Amino acid sequence: KNSSSSTKSNMEASLPVIGLTILVIVISILAYTQLSGGKSSSGESSKQKKSENKQKETEKEVYFGSVEDDGIEEGKTVKVTSKSKKLDAEWTAAELGPNDDKDMYLGCIGKITEVEEDDDTVQLRWANYDTCWIPVKACMDAKGAEETLPSQMLTHLEQ
Repeated sequence: KNSSSSTKSNMEASLPVIGLTILVIVISILAYTQLSGGKSSSGESSKQKKSENKQKETEKEVYFGSVEDDGIEEGKTVKVTSKSKKLDAEWTAAELGPNDDKDMYLGCIGKITEVEEDDDTVQLRWANYDTCWIPVKACMDAKGAEETLPSQMLTHLEQ
């Protein structure tokens, strides 16, 4: 009996120590969170990550339906889809002919220099002033962004 009561009193004596240890750990975690501004090891707060994920979900590509849509006029900029299958399907539908290099236009922004109503295509001028006909149904509003260069395209400046 003596040993069990001794063990019980030792456990009771160590309870405040355990409680204080837990309290110190919790305070340390809270202090670290406050000092780091609630940021994870990657430097982004969980609120930032959540808002970026929501933004990506709502940033679905909304394509033009025809050259008669608002925003399709000479001098405006449009962004080509970033989806290869979409560009391929619309390229075929517009009967633009074979082009093995059309993927270099994915995600690019071009300025409309000409509009063709017969096949719903627009001639886009890139940052290096080269042009290409692109199906408007594979494009979306660039929200005024400047022209970019198609990927894999060398210009006279890079030579």
